[in-house]
Amino acid sequence: MTEGDATLAARWEGTVRLAVTGQSQQEAWERAEQLVQEFGQTAKIPLHVSAGQADQLREFVPGEPHAAHGYQRRMPVRFLAAGLPNVDNALGTPGCGPYIGYGSGASRRAVRFDAHYAQERLNKPGLYPVVSEPGGGKSVLLGTLAYNAVRAGEDCIILDPSGPLAKLAELPELAPYSRVINLSDADAGTLSPYLMVPEPRRDDFDGDDAERDFERAVRRAKAERQQLAFDVMRQWLPINLLRQSGTDVVLREGVRAAARRAEELGVADTATNPRWILEAIEKAAHAGGGATAAKKTTRKTTTRKTTARSAAVAAAAAEASGVDPATAQEATQTTAKKTTAKRTTRKTAAASSTAPTVTAHLPVTDPLAEAIVAELKAAAEFPLGELIVPPHSDPLQDADLDDRRLVIITMPGISSPPEGLEREFWGAEERYTAPLLHLAAFFASRFIYSRPRDVRKSIMLDENQLMSQWGSGRAFVVRLSRDSRKHDTAVYLGSQHPDDHTSIGRIDALMGGAFVGRLTDPLVAEKACGLLRAPKEYARVIQSLSPIDKHKLTNPAAGESSASASQTGEFVFLDPLGRVGRMRVDMHWHPSLAKALDTTPGRKRSNPEHGRDFPAPFIDPALFDEIELLDQTDGDTAGITVETALQRPVAVPGTAPAEAAPETPALDDLTEGAVA
Repeated sequence: MTEGDATLAARWEGTVRLAVTGQSQQEAWERAEQLVQEFGQTAKIPLHVSAGQADQLREFVPGEPHAAHGYQRRMPVRFLAAGLPNVDNALGTPGCGPYIGYGSGASRRAVRFDAHYAQERLNKPGLYPVVSEPGGGKSVLLGTLAYNAVRAGEDCIILDPSGPLAKLAELPELAPYSRVINLSDADAGTLSPYLMVPEPRRDDFDGDDAERDFERAVRRAKAERQQLAFDVMRQWLPINLLRQSGTDVVLREGVRAAARRAEELGVADTATNPRWILEAIEKAAHAGGGATAAKKTTRKTTTRKTTARSAAVAAAAAEASGVDPATAQEATQTTAKKTTAKRTTRKTAAASSTAPTVTAHLPVTDPLAEAIVAELKAAAEFPLGELIVPPHSDPLQDADLDDRRLVIITMPGISSPPEGLEREFWGAEERYTAPLLHLAAFFASRFIYSRPRDVRKSIMLDENQLMSQWGSGRAFVVRLSRDSRKHDTAVYLGSQHPDDHTSIGRIDALMGGAFVGRLTDPLVAEKACGLLRAPKEYARVIQSLSPIDKHKLTNPAAGESSASASQTGEFVFLDPLGRVGRMRVDMHWHPSLAKALDTTPGRKRSNPEHGRDFPAPFIDPALFDEIELLDQTDGDTAGITVETALQRPVAVPGTAPAEAAPETPALDDLTEGAVA
């Protein structure tokens, strides 16, 4: 049905009937009317409710005859199969992997997913973007995948800045193997850029060129640390300093000075203290440096190298001609001194001829370097700035992340910059917090690269939008995606917009699959179709995921709201085999896990009619039925306000209501003139 020319595909001809069910006759009729309107307005297909309902219902029973009359339709067989309740496409990894949910399309087929199927059997990368708007079920999906991975004996690390997934560590079966790291209480220097890129492991390189590849990896890791430190310092600077031409020169020289200091102290490159960058820039600023000092240093070094090269050439020529080398070297030095004196004379003459304009071209590098140092110090003094730049100047010590199988990194109280806000409009808080979230992702990656390649691992990064804003972040995501196959790692990148993934680069070639949840905006849903490798016409399906029943939201007596955790978590899943289908994450088999992953806000209250809890507003309308009646013994109500009535004691539901005079009117019966 899915192969061959569409014009030659098998056709089906017959009558199509749709059966509509409901809890009551009224509900069934309402659903039938809604179905007729949907087909008529959207699909332009007229539907009719015909007579003889009992006989037509028998046609849905297997083995019963069907009527030969009716409106005949003709269509390809695959179109017919797409609408049958017992025909659906297979989804997930065939024959392996834990159960994560069921198909929410035509049938309820179980979906199993082995996150390492693409790496180990298909020789493909293991990157899985997870995209959904808030409330679409990202936490439900990521928490379920992490739970299954740890229960299967895999190492898993989760970067969850807001912290709701930390409740996984409280489950009895995961608590002995879990560790929650709250970066808000971590030691100073924990997020140092130099600690985020670990040293390569020599055991990971084999073959004839193993030594050369290992040395190349060491040099590449050192360069990546310096680039990451440079990017972090730039993120801390305001936009007006970044637009200065000498800013990058000053920062680069500070990063190089910190590297030279580490070599002089004989410590590892990962132990470099970022405060050394600030001290180097401050020293250059006080010495009249900045960008000009860097240029002068480079010019002096080049002059010395040229003089030494000339002396060596002169000595070789003198030896070849039989002249004393010492005499030749002395002559070369004399010539060099004369040349330097002539250059100095010319510069002095030029300066004298342009003396009136010297004051208009004073160097601006000293104030620039001082301004950079002031901004970096202010950022380091931010409440969590010491995580990047510690208050001391000692070499740093690496933290150990190998003592637990499940590691959850949280940063409560730290929020990412507003979505879509240009960087030039960021305030000081946005500038200070963005690098923290940026480095937290690198901190999580150490969990992966510090383990052997042949060990299964999983990494889950939320707030991926920050990684696409900087060069080091984009390079990090690409490298992590490429290494996911070689390191047997399942990489999950959570975000609220598909552009956070597509803007990184040609990341679609590194994907092993994708999960796309509810995206109500039509344009955003169309962009998400690119992640699913599906046509843009599939955007309507993405918009309809995890629907919210407004009737139940506005009528609590109708039952549990569809905004609860049991009704979210519906995704369009692109599995490692390239198949696309709708699925819903299932947690009914583990009530404790479902409760831990429920991030729906609002308190719970009991519904005595249905015997279950559902989210309630903060002001419960049912409480107004038990409000004590107003005291009207003096017959004067003109001075009583609604606020006064609401402040009076109320009877708690389930207790005896307070007595009131029978002639006192209820709160709803107060006339407009009776309220002050």
